[in-house]
Amino acid sequence: MADQLRDLVESLTSGLQQLNKHLHSNPTIEPGVLSEFRSAVDDIRTTAWKVHELAHARHAAEDPQAVIALVARERVKRFEQMASNICADLDSGVLTPDLTRQTLSNPITGLGKRLSV
Repeated sequence: MADQLRDLVESLTSGLQQLNKHLHSNPTIEPGVLSEFRSAVDDIRTTAWKVHELAHARHAAEDPQAVIALVARERVKRFEQMASNICADLDSGVLTPDLTRQTLSNPITGLGKRLSV
């Protein structure tokens, strides 16, 4: 099982490197396909980082819960950077307040409820 996973990771890594070259040389692709791909890449990047850190913690006999907390703090940092970028996009007019409000209303409301405790 571990060998199969290693082989899959190596194969996907090679495929991503090839895709990167193709996107640089021919950046025309359907936005919907690219959006789904970006989401999947972001998810796997985060999962791979978490698994890597957990494996490192186990190897170093560290507390895995501390690594999970570190991953959570990194998500908060990513959110902070994304929020700053969204503010800059709103200020420059790249994004409109109406569309941004519509898209982010539910997640921000949910986050706000959890933060108001």
